[in-house]
Amino acid sequence: MSEATAGLAEVFSAAQYSDSRDRLTREFVDSARDNIDELELLLTKTKAGQETIEHTFSAVMRSAHNMKGSSKSFGYAAISVIAYRLEDYLLGFEQPDPRALEDIQTYLDRITDVLDGKIDKDGSEIPTMVRTLPHSSSFDPSEITVNDIEIMLVMPSGAATKFIERELRECGYRIVKMDDTFAALEMIMRTKPDMVICSAITDGLSGVDLACALKSMPASQDIPVSLMTSLSNDTDMLDAIPDVVPVIRKGGNFADDLAEALQKLGIT
Repeated sequence: MSEATAGLAEVFSAAQYSDSRDRLTREFVDSARDNIDELELLLTKTKAGQETIEHTFSAVMRSAHNMKGSSKSFGYAAISVIAYRLEDYLLGFEQPDPRALEDIQTYLDRITDVLDGKIDKDGSEIPTMVRTLPHSSSFDPSEITVNDIEIMLVMPSGAATKFIERELRECGYRIVKMDDTFAALEMIMRTKPDMVICSAITDGLSGVDLACALKSMPASQDIPVSLMTSLSNDTDMLDAIPDVVPVIRKGGNFADDLAEALQKLGIT
């Protein structure tokens, strides 16, 4: 094959790939719109008593989980973030609650805005947009004044995580939870939370590694980070923690350590 023929073959192959990619992206967008329409119809039926709230929660949860991964594959990072937040929002309820239906509609509206081009699909508006999304709470909104400070908890699911989440929600903070440090790193870079609290011991990338990474990168070094641990001070892995990262100890002094960390990092 001559060089000219080889060059034409490469151009043709690239064009084929581009056409295929465009077709798959259009199919994704069409499928996403159909999915949103189906969920909105389901919300309408649920409000009219024609469908159970349990079925609706399950359907929305399943759709959000599926959209988290598929949307990123086609360059719709904003939809991936909204879908993750929707899933986290639903998981914040101990049981399906009809009061969440309007909030679910808000999430669906934001996804539609991305599909319509009203919100940048690549993610430049994500840090601002996520602050407008509803968040779940086990407390009566009339009893707590929710501020605009968002704290990301990066730690395994369990009693300790629920405890610190409850403490922070009682103080009016917006909470988002991540149990995968690798996924959390990407989410932190996209959403720019006001503070990150990570558990020292996590599967895969440790919380210590995550804290060190965040404080070493120019794009994230200004994000306040704190480490929660029950490890003793002489544990080797804690030697790597930057001085600007306060440590919150599990146990009897937890509340005091948390308050001190929030104050040190300027979170009020």
